[in-house]
Parts: sequence; structure tokens; C-alpha cells
Amino acid sequence: MDFVRGVLAGLLDGDANFRSREVTLRIAARTMLEQAAVLLHFMGFTPRDRRLEGQGSVRKMEDREIRQNYPLYGLWFRTLEVDLPSERYRALEKSRRAWHDEDPDSWHVVTNVDPVEVPDEDIYDITTKSTTLVVNGMWNHNCVGWDLRDLLIRGFGGVPGKTSSRPPKHLRSALGQLVNFFYTLQGEAAGAQAVSNWDTLLAPFVRYDGLNYRQVKQAVQEFVFNLNVPTRTGFQSLAWDELVVVRRRGKIEVMPIGELVDSQFREHPTRVVPNVDGYGRPSEDSFAVPCYDDIEVLGWEGGKAKWLRAKAFIRHRVPSPIFLKVRTGRGEVFISPGHSLFAFRDGGIAPVKPGQLRTSGPNAKIGPDNHVVALGRIPEECFGGRDFLDLADAISSLPHEAKRNIYVHISDRAFEELEGNLYRRHASKKQVLYELGYKYAGQYYDWREKGMVPFPLWEKLGNWSDEEVCFSLRNYPEGRQERILRGEKLEAFLTVLAYYLTEGKSTASGISISQRAGNLEKLDAALRVLDVETHRTEGLGWSSAGRQSTSTVVEHIALTGVLAYIVKHHCGYTASEKRIPYFVYDMNHSLREKFLYALIEGDGYYDPRAHRYGFFSKSKRMISGVSLLLASLGKHFILAPKDRRTGVYGLFYYPDPKRRWPEEGDFVAAPVYEISEELYPHEWEYDISVESETENFVGGLGGILFHNSPFTNITLDLVPPPTLKDEAVVVG
Repeated sequence: MDFVRGVLAGLLDGDANFRSREVTLRIAARTMLEQAAVLLHFMGFTPRDRRLEGQGSVRKMEDREIRQNYPLYGLWFRTLEVDLPSERYRALEKSRRAWHDEDPDSWHVVTNVDPVEVPDEDIYDITTKSTTLVVNGMWNHNCVGWDLRDLLIRGFGGVPGKTSSRPPKHLRSALGQLVNFFYTLQGEAAGAQAVSNWDTLLAPFVRYDGLNYRQVKQAVQEFVFNLNVPTRTGFQSLAWDELVVVRRRGKIEVMPIGELVDSQFREHPTRVVPNVDGYGRPSEDSFAVPCYDDIEVLGWEGGKAKWLRAKAFIRHRVPSPIFLKVRTGRGEVFISPGHSLFAFRDGGIAPVKPGQLRTSGPNAKIGPDNHVVALGRIPEECFGGRDFLDLADAISSLPHEAKRNIYVHISDRAFEELEGNLYRRHASKKQVLYELGYKYAGQYYDWREKGMVPFPLWEKLGNWSDEEVCFSLRNYPEGRQERILRGEKLEAFLTVLAYYLTEGKSTASGISISQRAGNLEKLDAALRVLDVETHRTEGLGWSSAGRQSTSTVVEHIALTGVLAYIVKHHCGYTASEKRIPYFVYDMNHSLREKFLYALIEGDGYYDPRAHRYGFFSKSKRMISGVSLLLASLGKHFILAPKDRRTGVYGLFYYPDPKRRWPEEGDFVAAPVYEISEELYPHEWEYDISVESETENFVGGLGGILFHNSPFTNITLDLVPPPTLKDEAVVVG
């Protein structure tokens, strides 16, 4: 505590005002003041807030106006017998405790309630296990839960066109409504679903129905069982690297389900909910975390492909390492034996386990038991439909370290606006730069002189609506790139992007694209439109199958600059990591189709005998992305199994198919060719719960429809509170 006393004494001697029995401290750094208040509490003092002061005030010094752009935060406290190593503090009179709120663990006097203008765009809260937290030394309460009393009095309804229930008259009806209530609204809770006073509010129904102990116990057991049966019947799940189609904050991407779910568990460790069995016992092997982000997955709803909001992310400890690999006309899926897929039944879809499926040959007729449901087409409304690309948005999606290498060229007026935002929102220019990773504050004046700032600083404080800005790499300020790509330039950029995905690799300074010497016409035309600098060399081709050089002359084209930098970071660095970036899916139908043709021209081929195009890649994300692209264009395609020797996945697209698979709305029946067992090397298996009556989502290499079930956890409060003990009840 001597160190704490020394820190406080240093603060007081440095910038405090002393008066009789009171000490006042004013600091521009709010966080520092709050830390000082905590230390004062530890020492036994009772610090009190002061009003904000100083912001907007103007003073004159030597004919110069000095305007204070930030507020001063203050606190004051009474002197005590507590000793601090400050001569000025020791010289003050000691104060007696004048208020009751200076007693520890007691109440505080509310001295004033003032309206305060909040400069931030958002307000925040934290949900804790005790539903309380300490903020600025004040004990605050928060809670999330549903009002069971309101449900029992009103019934469950209120949404036009949806099934509703009147207030229940009997215990079993009330419990049934509560089950429906939980599953309908579980996505609204911040954490586990809960209702208070469950037993107290339901007790009148027991008396009204004339139930004995055994009957009540049976009803409660059925209630808990009904809540948790779905979590045990459809929840054996997917392998870590099974791909899912996700729209996160409006951006479409294909990613492994394990990567997605594990990231949610890392970001929300205190919100993880254990599953419970039919007797209310928490599981040590099955967990979920509710979705707190803007995340949607592609799925089935009434025969249409739609974006469905994710409610929860689930993972289970693997009970057995033996998984099933189901090979279909839309690629392989790797799932646990108990996991369900879907098959068409009576004009709709129905869950089907792998053990219920029969395999067939490629040309066999599709029947009720030898297929699974897969994505056939995706409506245009599921995509952005844009005819332009905002490079600022593309750069903003990059990791922070990557964004730091890009600079924004802005006008003098825009720089003044940025500087004004800095002083309005932050107390210190140096602090802002330090937080963004720039240790030398003097750089700011160099940026101002050159009229350019790092992208993270512009993103934080600049005018996002300014479309006149240009971008360049840090070391190449002369290579400026306009912000918005449209028309011919956008088509050219998408062409370069497609050629990089098929025959490109990343380099230290940019990207390199390799093409057969006679196959450069379209790429050269695109590079001329973009007016980018290139460096060219020649070499011999390489055969993956033969693992040796070929006699084909190949030209290697090296590109640098902002566009090459964006391509490299958005599309992956190696052949096995390649992926189609989100902004391609944002484009309109025509641009997506042109991008597809550029992919095929880059490294595809046409088989005139089979009347089909072939496309191959070592990247699962790439194949899945091309499948999504083909479905968005309504094209018929099939997937070939992975080549065990080369590690390459194959996809075949039929522009004019002689026969199509059976369809239902936007989905098709993909034939099942083979089911085999394989060892699963990971500890966990994964699933996603979505807002849909038929829990489902699209995944895998070729858009297979996976089944899922809700995940719910409940807490029973068995102690009647005194506030409800004498309250009148109405049953029926």
C-alpha cells in the first residue's frame, strides 16, 4: 500500500487544489481519473464526481486564441486520518465523516441528476453472472430474462399471420407454451434462456388441476425432456473443416464451420452455455454460445434459398473418432454418424440419417432414398447487385497490419476536417497515434505536409463519404489508385482477380500471374485498362500430374501497387488457400458471370464430348466459392472427388445439360454415390442453430443442406419470493 500512497501523493502534488478539508483533482484523461478514484476507495476515501468543465472555452495569450477542445474531468474528496506522503495534504485539517454515504458498505446520497450529452454513437452494458457490475464506483444492476407472469396472463401471440396461443388453463398447457416460447425467442436472450419464479407462478395451476405430487413430477419431467430432446437427436455434428456459407456484417464468405464456431467461443468466453440432460444436469461435453454478431447462413425456407440469422454456435466433444464421409454429386461431406442431412419428401424436405441412405451409380435414376438436398440456385436478392467496387470498403476488411501499409491522399479541407474530428473526439493526438500503432507522433506533421494519412487514421477520423480520395502503398506514394471502380475498369480488375485465383501467386512486392504465351490477350487488355506497371519474364510450364517441367512456354507477369496488394490479401497467398473475395458476390448478375468466364479462361478447359467445362483447384474454399457462384447464376454443375495423388478438387459445369436432377424450388436432389468411415482427428464437432422452423444451413463443397436442432438451457428458481407470496392469481 505504500506504493499506492506514493502514486496518489504524486497526483495530488502535481495537479490538485487543496482547500481547508477538501482536495480537488482535475485531469483530462478520464481513464486515469477513474483509476485514481479506485485507488482512493482502496485507501478509505470517498471520491465524488465533479461536473465536466472547460470544453469550448477560449483564452487569449499574446494575441493568440487558445480554444479548449476537450473537457476536464474532476473529482473531490474530504481529508481523512489516512496518511499520504504529501506535505500539502498533511498540512490540511482532518475532516469528520459528515455523510452517511462515507460509511463502507452503506447507501449513498443522490446529490443531483443532470442530463449529459454523450458524444459516442453507442452505449454499452455488460451481463454478469450476478447481474451486477461496478461502474465509476457505483453498483449497477442489469439482467436479461423473460416475464413468465406476462406470458401466463397474455398468452403467446401478437405476430399477424403466425400461430398464437391464448392464456393457458392447465399446467401441461402452460408448460407446453413455455417450451414453444423458448424455442421461438431463444435468439433474443443475452445468454441462457431464463424465467423467474417458475414454480411460484405455476403453483396455482397445480391446485386448479387438482394434481398430486406424482402427476406434477411427471409434468415437470416431460417439460424438461421436451426442452432438451432436440439437443440430443440432431446435434451430432460436422467436422471442423466442413465449409459453410456465411454472411457476416453484410459480407459473404465461405469458411470452415470449426473456424467460425471456435472464433465465437473465443470472443464470448463468459457467454458459453452448457447443454443439460433431461434431468437438468449440465453437460461437460456439449456447449453453445448465442450469436451476438450480425451473422447469417444460407439455408432453406419454404423451398427458397434465403439468408437465415444464426442464433447460436454449438460444439460437442467427439464421443467417437469414427466419422462418415458421404460422397455425392455435390462433393463429399464429413459428418458424425448421428448427424442428419435432408431428402425430398412429399413436396418438402425431411431429415435423413446416413444410415437411411442408399448409394447409386452416376447414371442411376434418383429415388426417395438415394439422394440428399443441395443448393440449385440462389435468388438475386441474396446478393448486392452492385455495378461498382468501393476500394475503401475492401481495404477496411483487411487486418489492421495490412491496412497500415496503405495511405489515403486527401485534400487540405479534408485534412482540416479529420483534424477537427480528432480534437473533438480525443484528448490527445499522441494517444490516438499510439493506439493505432504509430510510436512517433511527429509523423503526423509529415503526413499533413504531403496531404496523405495512413488508412487506419482516415478510417477512424476521416470523412468516409468522400469519394474523391485516392490510395497508394506506403513506399510508393506516386502510384495512386482512385477509390471507386466502375464500368470498364471494374471488369478489368475482376479479370485480373480471376487470373490470379487460377494461375497466380503472391510475392513480397505484389502478385505474379503465369499464363501460356499464347493465352494472354484478355489479361493484357485488362492490364492496359487498369494502367498498372508490370514486369515480365519467361519460363517453362509445370505438370502437377507428372511432377516435372513441360515444353510449354509460360510468361510470368509481376504486378505491384494498391490493386495487387488488395488482390493478394483478399484472395489468399498459396494454392491451397485461394478463395473468392466477398465483393465478387456483391456484384450484379452480369459482372458475376463475366468473372466466372474469366476463371474458366484462366485455367479451365472445355470438353466437347461431354459438353462441359472443367475447373480444378487445390483449395476447398475456392471450389466451394465457384459452386456458390454457379448457383447464383442458376448453372448446373457436379463435383468430382479429390484426387488423392495431386490433392486437387474437380468441378464440372454444364452450360446446356441434357438432363437435370429433380428440383424443389431453389434446391435439387444430389445423388449419393458412396458412404465410408474415416477417422476424425479433432476434439470437437460443430453445428449452428438458425432462425428457421426447419433448422438447416448450406455447406460443404457443393452446397449440401445440413440439418440442425435448437439448443436451449434453462434455470429453475425454486424459492418463492416474498413479493409474490400474497399476490392474487387468475387461472384460465
